Amino acid sequence: MKYIQTALLSLVLIFVFVTCLSGCSEPVLTVNYYIDGTLSNTAPDRNFYDFVSLECNNEKAVVAWDTNEWRLTTEHLSKDTTVNIYFNYTASPFKINGTGYATLQDAFNSVTDTTPVTIETTADYNGFAATPIGSDITLNLNGFTLDGQGFDTITCNGTLTINGEGTITNTISGEYSKSLVNYGTLNINNITVENHTANVAIWNSNNGGSVMNIDNCTISRDEIDCIVVINSGEMYFNSGTITGAGDKTHPVVYNNADIAVLYLNGGVITNTSNNHTVYCDAGTVIHNDTVAENTYGIEYAE
Repeated sequence: MKYIQTALLSLVLIFVFVTCLSGCSEPVLTVNYYIDGTLSNTAPDRNFYDFVSLECNNEKAVVAWDTNEWRLTTEHLSKDTTVNIYFNYTASPFKINGTGYATLQDAFNSVTDTTPVTIETTADYNGFAATPIGSDITLNLNGFTLDGQGFDTITCNGTLTINGEGTITNTISGEYSKSLVNYGTLNINNITVENHTANVAIWNSNNGGSVMNIDNCTISRDEIDCIVVINSGEMYFNSGTITGAGDKTHPVVYNNADIAVLYLNGGVITNTSNNHTVYCDAGTVIHNDTVAENTYGIEYAE
């Protein structure tokens, strides 16, 4: 009899233990991310998508999408819970750490000190902008096009790095229709710079501290007898192409200030009309370790 009681007690304890395990197990949370209506296992990049809404099948649970941390927060999950979270492609053409800006100038203006900031381009954009003095900004074009439409598309007053792929252009002629203007330190990498007006594609100024680095870029103008690039500061053409169709007074690249130094370290410069590619009116041109004299009319083959 004693053995029977012990066995029965053991069965009861096992039943209680199993029941406790079943009742005390952690609830299962299932999260579904819907990106432009398509189901995904992970949340999208907040620099390209906006949070829209979420729905939850557990009325007692407290769930929310933290737009600053870009993650789901949960409380009181007393049972298995499913959360559906919806995102749409952003309506803002520029984003910084998930915060959207309607214009490039608004994005630039949000940079208030020398802390490095990265701006993501999320759409083609028509407009112009200038970076704040002392700023340190990286602008990723992400394959999109920025068009100044009659105004200097981008003016650099601090340190600006522009990464491709993508295009910076100007399609409407005006007094200020340059595609890129540099008064600080400007680095362009793997981008296309075009100009379809009566102005130059790039002007590196002569303010005494302007430095420009060009790497693996495609730079051109489609106007006839027009300069493509003017260097009045310090410029390093390391790789890529610069193409124009100028006459002898309108070379493709023009060095025009006493303090100007142009380093031709690589790449190809082409004049489709003749062989007048680079002219040194003032300053210094260093091409393949050869220093040119400060004489207007010096030709340099690419």
